[in-house]
Parts: sequence; C-alpha cells; structure tokens
Amino acid sequence: MNGRDSGSPPAVEVAGVSCSYRRVRAVSDLDLRIEANEMFALVGPDGAGKTTTIRLLFGILRPGSGSIRIL
Repeated sequence: MNGRDSGSPPAVEVAGVSCSYRRVRAVSDLDLRIEANEMFALVGPDGAGKTTTIRLLFGILRPGSGSIRIL
C-alpha cells in the first residue's frame, strides 16, 4: 500500500520551485511529489538541476520561489 491509498500526506512535496545562480536558472518551476514508502531517483544529463534540487531539499539552498515540504 502506498501513501495515496492510506490517505497519509506525501513524504516530499515540492510546488513551483525555482532557483537561479546569477543569470542561470538551475531549476525552473519544479513540481514533485514523493509518497511515503516510495523509491525515487533523479536522473538527467549534466546541468539538468539534479544537484541543485537535492541542495534545495536538504535546505542548503533556498528557493527563489515556490515551496518545499518534507514529512
């Protein structure tokens, strides 16, 4: 049973998150929902924003816009 079936809130919920480094937009309008007990992987080419997304999730960076909720 996943989080959707049990009515529990998602483990991670990202809504409209954007992050820029000077003029370079590293993450643009990211929406992401990871349910409890769900496996998830970030996959993409170099420069796709994977590391920036992880840094945002861990609170190392603050988003320029949007919201992040973890547990």
